[in-house]
Amino acid sequence: MKFRHLIAACGALALAATGIGAANAAQAASASPAPIPAVSAVNAGKHLSFPGNDGRPHEVSWDKYTFKVDGEPLHIYSGEIHYWRLPSPNQWRDIMQKMRAGGFNAISLYFFWGYHQDREGGPYDFTGVKDLDKLMTMAAEEGLYVIARPGPYINAEISMGGLPAWLTNSGANLRSTEDPKVLAQSLDWIHNVNEILKRHQVTDGGGSMLMYQSENEMFFQADTQVKFQQALTTQIRQDGITVPLFHNDWAPNGQFSGEKMRAAGLDFYAYDDYPIRFDCGGMRFELGDHEAKVRGFAPDSPIFVAEGQGGAFSPWGAKFQASDCIRFADDNFIRQWGATNIANGVTAFNYYMIFGGTNWGWTGSPHSGFTSYDYGAGITEDRALTGKFSAQKELGYFQVAAPAFARSEPIQKPQVDLKFGSAIVKGYQRLGVDPEASVTGGGMRTLVFRHVSSNQTATSRFSTSLQLSGPNGEASFARIPADPNRYLTVNGRDALMFTADQLLGDFDMYYTTSELFANEQLASSRFVALTGTAGDYGETMLRFDAEPLVQADQGVDWKYDPATGQLLISYVYGDQTVKITDATDPSRVLELRILSRSELGNKWLLAGPDSSNATQPKLWVEGADVVRTVEYRDGVAYLNGSMNASHPVTVRLPEGVGSLVFNGEPVGSANESGAVSFTARGPLPVAVPALQWRSLSENPESAVDFDDSSWTLANAKTAENPKQGPGLVQGVVLDANYYGYHEGDVWYRAYFKSNVNNPLYSFVAFGAEASNFLVWVNGTYVGAYDANGILQIVRPPWGLVKKGEDVTVAVLLRNNGQRVDWQNFGESQHAMGIHDATLLSRGEVTWKIMGAKSADTADKARTTYNNGGLYGEREGWYLPGFDDSSWAPARTLRASEPGVTWFRSDFDLNVPAGQDVAFRLNVNSSRFGNLTDHSRTVMFINGWNMGTWVGDVGPQKSFTIPAGFLNPNGRNEIAIALTAEEAGAGPESVTLSTVMNQTGGVAWEQNAAPGYAELKR
Repeated sequence: MKFRHLIAACGALALAATGIGAANAAQAASASPAPIPAVSAVNAGKHLSFPGNDGRPHEVSWDKYTFKVDGEPLHIYSGEIHYWRLPSPNQWRDIMQKMRAGGFNAISLYFFWGYHQDREGGPYDFTGVKDLDKLMTMAAEEGLYVIARPGPYINAEISMGGLPAWLTNSGANLRSTEDPKVLAQSLDWIHNVNEILKRHQVTDGGGSMLMYQSENEMFFQADTQVKFQQALTTQIRQDGITVPLFHNDWAPNGQFSGEKMRAAGLDFYAYDDYPIRFDCGGMRFELGDHEAKVRGFAPDSPIFVAEGQGGAFSPWGAKFQASDCIRFADDNFIRQWGATNIANGVTAFNYYMIFGGTNWGWTGSPHSGFTSYDYGAGITEDRALTGKFSAQKELGYFQVAAPAFARSEPIQKPQVDLKFGSAIVKGYQRLGVDPEASVTGGGMRTLVFRHVSSNQTATSRFSTSLQLSGPNGEASFARIPADPNRYLTVNGRDALMFTADQLLGDFDMYYTTSELFANEQLASSRFVALTGTAGDYGETMLRFDAEPLVQADQGVDWKYDPATGQLLISYVYGDQTVKITDATDPSRVLELRILSRSELGNKWLLAGPDSSNATQPKLWVEGADVVRTVEYRDGVAYLNGSMNASHPVTVRLPEGVGSLVFNGEPVGSANESGAVSFTARGPLPVAVPALQWRSLSENPESAVDFDDSSWTLANAKTAENPKQGPGLVQGVVLDANYYGYHEGDVWYRAYFKSNVNNPLYSFVAFGAEASNFLVWVNGTYVGAYDANGILQIVRPPWGLVKKGEDVTVAVLLRNNGQRVDWQNFGESQHAMGIHDATLLSRGEVTWKIMGAKSADTADKARTTYNNGGLYGEREGWYLPGFDDSSWAPARTLRASEPGVTWFRSDFDLNVPAGQDVAFRLNVNSSRFGNLTDHSRTVMFINGWNMGTWVGDVGPQKSFTIPAGFLNPNGRNEIAIALTAEEAGAGPESVTLSTVMNQTGGVAWEQNAAPGYAELKR
C-alpha cells in the first residue's frame, strides 16, 4: 500500500471513530423524506460504524508513535466520565454523543466495586443505574473506544477509592498479596466485572473495549506492588481479557515501565499528568515538557497520558465552587497544554474529567469534595457544553484534520524573531516520518509556539522562517508571515499551532499560520476550516500550477506568484469564506472557511451511516448548539441535534443527498453548493413550580426513655483493624464502620452512673471533613462539635448531672463519607465515628449504636450509599408515597429547636416531549455568605439522596438534580432532613430552578426504584 493510501485509510478510521467523517458519500436517488421519530431516533442503536461495533475481531497493536487497529494508526482522544456520578443511564448516551460530536474517539471508564457489592461475600448487582453491560453497549453504539479501568482501587475521589466500605474492617494492606482473604476478594471483583467486560472487546469482535488498566496510580513499585499486579493481571488474562493491559503511573516517573512493567504482566507504559495542580483559587503551576523524559523509560510505545488534567476537584470549605475550576483549568489552558502535548509527541490522551457529575448520596470521598463533582470539566454537572469544551473540540478536530501529526519526530526548534513584547516565546517543531503525507515528500511539519512561562498573560508578536525540502521539491520562506508588516501572535496563556508541507486532499499547502479545524471532502469541494483568535492575522500558502480563480469575502486578500506557483491567502480571523477553483481543472475546488475560535462552539462535523451501512458520509453544520447523529436514506439526511434557542442553522450535505430532516422535521432541499439553511426551533419554556413545605421534628433517640432495645450493643474488646479501637478510656470498640454502619448519620447512646457532680465530658470522634456531632445529656441538648479527631470538651448544663445518678448520653454523628487512600498508607481504613470518650462514670458504660447497616440494605436500586441512620430515614420519611398529611405547614426551613427537623414538599413537572431540561435545588440562607448558618441537610428527590448542604462550611448552595431522579411528566416528592446546631438555624427557603433547556437529545426516563409502600409495608 502506498503511503498516501495508508494515510487515507488511517484518516478514515480516525474519522469514523470520532464521527467527523470517513468515506465519500454514496450516490443516492432522490426521494420524499420518510417520517421518523424526532427524538427517539437518538435513543438506541448503532449510530456509527467502526471497529468497535462491526462484530468482527480486530488486532490491537502499537509502535513508538501510535496505537493501531488492524495495523492502521489510531490517535486516541478520550475523556473520562463516571457512570455512578450520572445516575441516569439514558443520559450516559447524551454525554457520549456530545463527546463524539466534539472530536473524541474514546471514553475512559472507572468501575466502582463498592457500588456493586454492598456486603462481604454478597452478590454483585449490575442492574439499573449500575448496568455496566448497557454502559459498554452504548459506548460502542456511539462510536467510542473504551479504556476500561476496574481497579480494584480506582481513587476517583470516591468512597474508599472504589473499594467497598466493609473493607475498612480489615487490618491488612488492601492493595497487596499479604492477606490471602483480601486478595481473594479483590480478584473476585475483577473476575465478576470481567465477565461483563470480556463480552465487549475489540479483539473478539464483541464491542469497543480497546485497552484495560490494571489497578491505579500505585505509589511504589516495590516487590509487594509488583506481586499484586502480577496477581491481578494473571486473573485478568485467565478471565479471557485479550486487549492490551497497562497501569497508570501517578506522574511521568517511569514506575511500572521496563522490567517492572513486564514482570507485572503489563504491555505498555502510561502516566497521569496534572501540571497546574488543584488549587482552583490559587496559582497555576508551570507547564513543562516530558517527551525526552518519557522516552527514557518508554522508547517503544506511544506517549500515553492516561489521565490528563481536565479540571480539578474542590474541597469542603473552599472559597470557590466546584464549577469555578473551569476558570482555573480554562480554555486557554486547554489549548496551551494541548498544543504542548502535541509538540511533545503525545498521541494518546484522556481528559480527567470531560464530565464530572455528582457525588450523590454518600458516594464521594470527603477528603477531596462535596456533593458537586463538576470538576470544572468541559461538560458541566448539568450536562451543558462550555467554551472550554469548544477548545477541547478544537484540539480533537485538529488531530483529525492533520493525522500525520501522530507519526512524527521532534526536530530543530523554529526561529522566533520577537517584534513586540518582553516575554520569551518558545517554539517546537515536529517532522512527520511518512513522506507521502506532504507536498515535498519530506514529511508534514507541526509547529507550536507559546510563552516560556505558561502563566504569562502578555501578548507577543513575532515572525519565524521555514525551509521545506523533499524528493518532490523544496520551498524556502525567509519570513513567516510573508507580509513584512504583519506578525504571528501568542496571546497570553494561549498557544499558536499550525502545520506546513501538508496535503489538503489533492491540494498542496506549503504552510498555514492558522490552526486546522476541518480538512474534508464535502460534496465536490475540498473543505478546509481554519481558525485563530478574533482580530489576529493569519495566512495560508498554497501551490497551484496556474493562477486559480479566487472568490473571497471582504477582508481576505490573495496574491499569486507565477514563478513559484505560490498562492498567498491572507486574512484577519472573523467569519469569511474563500473559494479557489483550479484553472487547469475547474472540477477541483478548494473552499477555505476562516473562523475565529470564539465562533467554533456551534460548528460541527458529523458522520453517519447510509442505508447500506457501507459508507459513512459526512456533513458540516453551522448554528446548532449540539449535533448528535445523522443517517442517510433515499437521498435524505436525518440529522438530530439540540438547540438552546431558535436561530439559523446551515448544513452542508454530502454529494448525492438532496434534502434534510432535522429532529424529525423536513427543513429543506440543498442549493447548488449542497447547503440547506433554515431556522431551527428552540425549546418551549418550562414552568418551575414553587415549593410548599410541611415539617416535623424528630430525633426521639435523644430522649432518656427512648427504646433502643433493637440497637447494636457496642462492646467489642478488639478489632482486626487497630485504627478502629478500642479507645484507651472506654476500652471497647465504638467505631461505626466496625459495626457495619458505613454511611451518613449514626446514633450512639451511652448509659452509666455519674461519679461526680457537674462533670466535663470529652470525646474524640471521626467523621471526615466537614463532619460534626451533636450531644444530648439526659435528654437536654448540650451542643455541637467537630468530628475531626481532635479532643472535644462537652460541658452539660450546671445541675443536670449529679453524682451517683443515672446518666444517658445521646450522640448524633455525621459521617460525610469514607476516605480515599491513593498512596496506600491505610487512610481508607481510618477510624469513623466515636473513637473514645471520657464520661467520669462509676463503673462500666453501656454503649448502643444505630445507623444504616450496609449489609441490610433493602433498597438495591438506590444502593447502600443512599441512606444514613436518621430516624426519618429508618422510618422511610424520605420515600415517595410517604403520608405527610399530618405534618404542619412550614413557611421557612429554619428549625425551631436544635436537632433534626424534616421538611417535605411535592411538585409536578410537565417537560415538553423532545426537550432536555436540567433542574437544580437551591438552598437559600442569608447567613451562608459568612458561614454562620449552623445547620446541615440531607436532601432527597423521589427517595434518591441528591446531596448534602453544610451552612457553616460551604461552599455549595446550588445542587444539580440528576435527570433519572425526576419524573419529567408527573408528580415528584422532595424530603429534606435538616440537622440544626441551634434554634433558628436553617435556610429561609429551598427553591427549584432550571439551568439548561434545549430541544432534541436523549429521551428522559425516571429511574425505577421502590417507594414507601414497597419498602416499608
